[in-house]
Amino acid sequence: MLPTIRRSSRKKQGQGRLEWRDEQALTRLDQPTVKALELRAPGASTADAQFLRNQIRGGAIFTAFTDHERDQILDRLSMVDGLILTLFSFFKDLNYLQLLIDCLKRSANVPKRKSVCETIQSKYTGANQREGQVKIQVTEETFMYKSGTDAARVDLGCRSLIALAMRYYPYMPRDPIRGDAVRKATTKADQTILRRLADLAYQQGFETPQIHTL
Repeated sequence: MLPTIRRSSRKKQGQGRLEWRDEQALTRLDQPTVKALELRAPGASTADAQFLRNQIRGGAIFTAFTDHERDQILDRLSMVDGLILTLFSFFKDLNYLQLLIDCLKRSANVPKRKSVCETIQSKYTGANQREGQVKIQVTEETFMYKSGTDAARVDLGCRSLIALAMRYYPYMPRDPIRGDAVRKATTKADQTILRRLADLAYQQGFETPQIHTL
């Protein structure tokens, strides 16, 4: 089981007091893992993202975790834009990030050992784009343009999908797992919101069979 934590409202010298909800996972963390994550910004720095990807997939950090758990950690790590002050701050929104990932997985089939963001970015086709310009979502229905590269279009397009997932994740829960009574009891996804996700993805230049199906 992966660890989740919560941050106390009391702060001292700029850092919150952090408490683990999974004490067993805490015992599996080591000092090299803590040091490797501290002061990294994988969502904002491609160098940090590549460094951590190599460290995790190479088994240099999170050594006491399974391959599957490390894949999950890497997937969620790619969605953390802010600076990781401590290992604990990385895990504080673990469950929340998983909800966003579940939403975005509806737009593409994510291969094993690839993050959802990597997968979506690889599905960029340039549809509905203007050469030399970046399309920026202003409201639910309107966009504006500014000068930019293909790389900027891909990056901002993916970020706009993450922002949509942040707004509507309660309406896009993960599909029930056959034979799992708990999963069957969850709320079904809102088809209108799923269509909105697909429309935005297509507007931002991404195309997959899942997007066209939604």
